[in-house]
Amino acid sequence: MDRMLTIGLLVFVLAGCASTEQIERELDAFIGDHVTVAVEKLGRPDRKKDMQNGTVEYEWRSTKSRNASINTNVMGIPLPQSKPTVCKRVLVVDERKRVIGHTVEGC
Repeated sequence: MDRMLTIGLLVFVLAGCASTEQIERELDAFIGDHVTVAVEKLGRPDRKKDMQNGTVEYEWRSTKSRNASINTNVMGIPLPQSKPTVCKRVLVVDERKRVIGHTVEGC
């Protein structure tokens, strides 16, 4: 039983990493491009923040459900339950409006 739970947890963690890596590769493609290229592909950003060092952060948010196992009283078997998480994709843009970096959180 413990082995199955460990394998299930490992698959869950690796699946999360794979999707984050994919998002990072997608954002890497915008490095050096004008921010309008990213806006055309990703849509209007949810937030725009002037970092006061010559850069601006453009943030896109989405909510998605992840399955999380919890112990229940049904014969002690962990059952998957949906748990909402916020995925943040942030592009850092310089004074020329060129993408110079990115971060991904919660995806």
